Amino acid sequence: MPDQAHLDATQHYLNSQDIKLGSEHFYLAPYYTEFPIEDKTLLDTIREQRPDYIILTIAGGKQEVLGHWLRDQLDYAPTIVCIGAAIAFLSGQQTNIPPWADRIYIGGLLRILADPKTFIPRYWKARKLRHLLQKHGEHLPC
Repeated sequence: MPDQAHLDATQHYLNSQDIKLGSEHFYLAPYYTEFPIEDKTLLDTIREQRPDYIILTIAGGKQEVLGHWLRDQLDYAPTIVCIGAAIAFLSGQQTNIPPWADRIYIGGLLRILADPKTFIPRYWKARKLRHLLQKHGEHLPC
């Protein structure tokens, strides 16, 4: 999970759907700023728990790199799913974008207008990560 607020909201949402998961099923990720994106604490936790599924909900572009790194480090093959903000739409942590806005490619703009203090810094920081990924030849999501 990207932060405590998202973790709490996700747990609340899942509980409302009768999906009961203990705190050991969640991991509060650091804010990854450096390339390559690696997390030895998360890796150790996964090695200890050996889950069948790993669901990454951090920012797109970062979660794919982290998922790829985890896959290469593990001695078994769990299913790794990168869902980004998908759960945040359901839990109320992500600004909901109407379908018409997505069709004309202004979803990001609407998010900025809805919560400029969150999204302007987030998008500004993402430009640095995108540059690093391009520089090192990593795959970028569309």
